[in-house]
Amino acid sequence: SSDLNIYSRLYIYEYPGLIMMCYQMLFGALILLPLLWFYPITISARDGWLLILLGLIFTGLGHTLWVSSLSVIKAKTAGIISCFAPVLGTVYALYLLQETPAFRTLIGCAVIVSAIIAETLLVNREEKKSKA
Repeated sequence: SSDLNIYSRLYIYEYPGLIMMCYQMLFGALILLPLLWFYPITISARDGWLLILLGLIFTGLGHTLWVSSLSVIKAKTAGIISCFAPVLGTVYALYLLQETPAFRTLIGCAVIVSAIIAETLLVNREEKKSKA
């Protein structure tokens, strides 16, 4: 994740986040496509549409916004914020799949949210010091 943050930050000023994510998704798909030869899958039409929704909205849009944000925030901050994905996964599982998270999962989510809040407060404090 941190390598991707730094790599993305190098090119975010040359290319829009949407273009960078399109290339990343395209190359990822091309690399994984040969696996279908060894592990053929069959999915229903409903599952196909849900996979498209997952890929375009939850993955594509989220990653595009994240990469675009690297032009205005530090890579370290982006890395900490990207750790929020398990929290979102837990929330999606709760509401979309009606899965009740385990107590350990809730503790982990609390730790992640606490780290994000601490980083946000630290960045705000550093910005106030630099302006003074």
